Amino acid sequence: MQRNRDVEDFVAGLQDQVSRLMVTAGAIGTAIGAGFLFYYFFTFSAANPANVSQAHQLIGSFTLWGGIAAMILAVGLSIIWWGEDILSIILLLASGALYLSPVYLPMMAGNQISPVGVASMNGLQQIGGMMGIVAILVTVIDVGGRMRTRLAHGSKADTLKYGKGVKEEPDRQNVFLGKCWQLPYCRKFVREKCPIYHAKRTCWKERVGCMCEEKVIQNAMTGNVMIPKDALSAAKYIPYNDKLPMEFKIERCRSCVIYNEHQRQKYKVVLPATMAVMAGIWIVAREPMKDVLQTVLNTSDKFLGQATLGGRKSVTDPVHLAAFRELLVILIMIMILAYLMKLIEYLLFKLKV
Repeated sequence: MQRNRDVEDFVAGLQDQVSRLMVTAGAIGTAIGAGFLFYYFFTFSAANPANVSQAHQLIGSFTLWGGIAAMILAVGLSIIWWGEDILSIILLLASGALYLSPVYLPMMAGNQISPVGVASMNGLQQIGGMMGIVAILVTVIDVGGRMRTRLAHGSKADTLKYGKGVKEEPDRQNVFLGKCWQLPYCRKFVREKCPIYHAKRTCWKERVGCMCEEKVIQNAMTGNVMIPKDALSAAKYIPYNDKLPMEFKIERCRSCVIYNEHQRQKYKVVLPATMAVMAGIWIVAREPMKDVLQTVLNTSDKFLGQATLGGRKSVTDPVHLAAFRELLVILIMIMILAYLMKLIEYLLFKLKV
């Protein structure tokens, strides 16, 4: 046992060291590659250097090694910050800043850009795209992992609060989105004496149940109270505890394994519904969103032109800009979906609504 623990500690320490080395090397390589490309752009944006072929060769080298370094940096950050909400934001912002360079750099240099300046911008865009691949993968894997964990183990994780004795009953029911007495953790010997069951209600609506209220368990153990089978009559036997404040009763529900199983099943409904809605929004709003992005680019370009007393410079829509708008729309939808999933998890598993 101790030997296994030592091996695990060694592997964890090695992973930490390797990831920090990746971040350091990746950051240096990205800074060098992107830095030289920025330098080439601002130095030769108006006119080509004397040796154009050498400049293009250097730009190609810095683009290649800068892109590889950017991916190493993104992977290293993902290992160190895995599970942190800010991880995907940082990666997407950093990759977007580089990928957007053909949009904002011409605004800073003027309309006429030399071929070397164009090549430098394209190199920066490729570095951003290579980092963006990792950023998108991290976002998708993170969201997918959260969904899989919640779907598979959502309620079982909450059973730890009750110790090893709480488990699915052998005669369990499992009615999807059913009432409390139709879910796997409802115990048969309690159910037969439970007024909630005979009244055909749910414990989380009545704020009293077999996992939290002593009288329900006591009546089931002793059998002294005979619950009528009629729903209206059985409701009169629900042991409301007027001595407890409502806030405490709500907290009991949030800690109940039966209620958390109900929340997990709600998550199974909300999750695909949300993904279907987002897919529908993407299909319907894809072109309007691209038009809005183009309007934003034109407006920002006009503002910068006026602010710099350079007049208005319209933003053209070459192939790379059209591809950028398409990619940006997809990234926006992925980001919205990711944060919608975080919101849904917060509502269903934290606030327990």
